[in-house]
Amino acid sequence: MIPRKADTNLSALAERVWNSLLRVYLRTQTVVTPLLIFSVLAGAQALVFIHNVGPLTVPDIDMHLGATYALATGQSFTEPTLTEISDGRDISGEQLLTGDSRFLLLPAARSDLIDSIINNPLSVDPSLAAQVTALTEQSGEQITASVRSNQYIFFSYIPQALGLKLGFVLDLSPLGGLTLARVMNFLVYAALFIIAIVIIPTGKTLIAVIGATPMSVFCASSLMADASVIGFITFFTALCMWLGQTHRRIGPILLVSLVFGGFFLCMLKYTYCPLILLPLVLAWSSFQRNRDRAIYLGGVLVLFLVVAMWWQSQYAYTPGGIHRYEANLAFLRAHFFSSAFTVLSNSLLSVWTILGDSPGVTRLSAAVIALIWVAMLTSARQTRLQVMSEKPAYGRLWLSALLAFASIGLIYASLYLTWN
Repeated sequence: MIPRKADTNLSALAERVWNSLLRVYLRTQTVVTPLLIFSVLAGAQALVFIHNVGPLTVPDIDMHLGATYALATGQSFTEPTLTEISDGRDISGEQLLTGDSRFLLLPAARSDLIDSIINNPLSVDPSLAAQVTALTEQSGEQITASVRSNQYIFFSYIPQALGLKLGFVLDLSPLGGLTLARVMNFLVYAALFIIAIVIIPTGKTLIAVIGATPMSVFCASSLMADASVIGFITFFTALCMWLGQTHRRIGPILLVSLVFGGFFLCMLKYTYCPLILLPLVLAWSSFQRNRDRAIYLGGVLVLFLVVAMWWQSQYAYTPGGIHRYEANLAFLRAHFFSSAFTVLSNSLLSVWTILGDSPGVTRLSAAVIALIWVAMLTSARQTRLQVMSEKPAYGRLWLSALLAFASIGLIYASLYLTWN
């Protein structure tokens, strides 16, 4: 008996539907577990840090709170003061902000290193009680104070400022407003990591565990700008890997989006500008023409240089002035080989040095590193299923490793020139 054409079409349709549902199920399974790992680990730590650590217990609290308050109150573009340095030149100084003294005078603040703050992750911050009292029970007054709110451009303080502004709208106490700022900072950080986990083709579990490392989560649950930097760089990397491994063609709209994404990455922190090279390596074949690659890189650099030079010349506070950079550059030229060795050694050994210098978080760090190794093995198994041939896989691996090392080296070189 010959099957009827309608039955054959119906069977083919049912098979296509089944295959589609199966693909959706398999993709969901590969995403759900990493999302649960990140959500549980990062969410639990954030709750503990927000509950146990005071809002004014942060490294460089004057800078982070000052920039957040300036943006939330519309004072980010306040003209900086002028400070005369030893050679007689005037340099831009701090901004004069006007507002509630409880935000500007930093009552009971504790500016400390992160590894000291979370030395025992479950302990209560000894400054918490005094900060709660100062931010809730004591009354504030309108003052004008010199604040280090303009050391970095405001891009990386947008989440915190939105949370603090919401606190103003709801007429919350300073403590309530700062808590909302911390929550908003973490939510944006978490959203960026969740998107990265969803779109990255391989290594989802690895990204999830990295996003849940204690220091990163502490940054995200505080007023620190580092959370936006970490979250956006992770998202940008995942986007580049998605473009490269799916071979999606970069059209005009996506090209413009990449240009603004690279520009935003640069503005978060100048030091990480070398990472704008990621699309050119991870998604080289997705660009249709060399002209598109030139448009991407040139567009990012032009936007960055224009905005950065405008900010630095009009509003930025540079401790010590430009002569500090000149002195660093002169030292680098005079000690080129020893400086290069310092940069290379930091690029290779900095992680282990940090772990060795932070005995208080050794157990927590060891647990996280163990999870990262498990995630790497899981990611490797997932990757083998998607690699079409060994040669391009190894070529991409070496190229990615070279780019990663070069980027880290350039970042450390930038720090070498600009740090103190």
